[in-house]
Formats: sequence, structure tokens, C-alpha cells
Amino acid sequence: MQKQHPALFPLVLAALLVAGCATAGKHKQVDPGTGYIPTNSAVVATVVKSEKIDMAKYRDLILTLGGTFFRDQTIAFGWFTTVVDGHDMEKLLIKENKAGIAYDFANPASWKRISGNYKPFLVLRPDERVADGKRYIQLKACQADTGDEVFTAEVNITSFSGIMTGANDRNVYYPLYNAFIGWVKSNE
Repeated sequence: MQKQHPALFPLVLAALLVAGCATAGKHKQVDPGTGYIPTNSAVVATVVKSEKIDMAKYRDLILTLGGTFFRDQTIAFGWFTTVVDGHDMEKLLIKENKAGIAYDFANPASWKRISGNYKPFLVLRPDERVADGKRYIQLKACQADTGDEVFTAEVNITSFSGIMTGANDRNVYYPLYNAFIGWVKSNE
């Protein structure tokens, strides 16, 4: 007979209830009044790097890495003319008869090749780092023509007790994306 652990049941139930309260990977429309993603989270992303760039040069195209959430959220932001992920970039280059330029869309050398043979664009990608026992989820923007990282924001997903908290839209991705929106607006 299997031994029962009645003390664990409330903990498991509480974890499931909390996990069900937040979404992961679901884009949200930007509030037309504020220009930012509405969120009821107190979390604000820390901007680690914010360089001034000529944003008009990059308005026509942005490559998003990291999955459909980043592509869909960038589309919902509504600032860039064309938003693509790696698959969409491949189709775009084939359509423009430039398919031989690059194949690895996660590689800065490929970004430079595409930018030089097609048009300038930004690359938006998630990342993470670990420092002093803490884990951070980051959102970075890079200039494809130079490979330079020009924007980085991060959110610490380690609780005060040292336990990793869940990375969800409300507490991680919307605050990161709002920091990115603020950076884009500051460079208009």
C-alpha cells in the first residue's frame, strides 16, 4: 500500500492555484492611452543597457527570436512596419530573391550579412543570466548591422528565500516588454 502524505496536498493545491492565475506566452494588446502593456504587477524591469540609436533606421524591420510570444507581442506593440521570426525572415528573403544570404538567424554574423544585403533591422531576443545565486530573465535588442547590443532589461526571478519563482507574462515578460517599449519611444 502506498503511503499517503496529507501535509503535501495543501501545498500542491496552493501551487496549482497560483500557477493557474498567470499566463505564460500570451501576448496582450498595448493600451492606446498609455502606449504600454497593462499589467497589475508591481514588478518593474531593471534597464541594464539603454543606448541612443537612430530608431527610424530600424522601423521597417525587426527580427524576434525566442518564440511566437515575442513576435506576437511586437506586432501588438504596433511600432515596427514588419515583424518577423526566423521562419518569417526565411520566407521574406526567399520572396526577395535573397535566400542565399543566411541560414542561421540566431547568429550575429548572419544578421550582419542580411542587413548588408537586404536592409537594416533590429533583433529582439530573450536571454538569461545567473549571478550571485540569482537568476535573471532578460530581453535584449541588437543592431543587426553591427551586432551591438543596444538595449537590455532584466527581471530577477529568484525569490527572497532563494527559490526560483515562475516566469510568467504578468511578472516577467510584460514588465520586460514595457521597458523595451519605453526604450523605443525614447529613441523616436
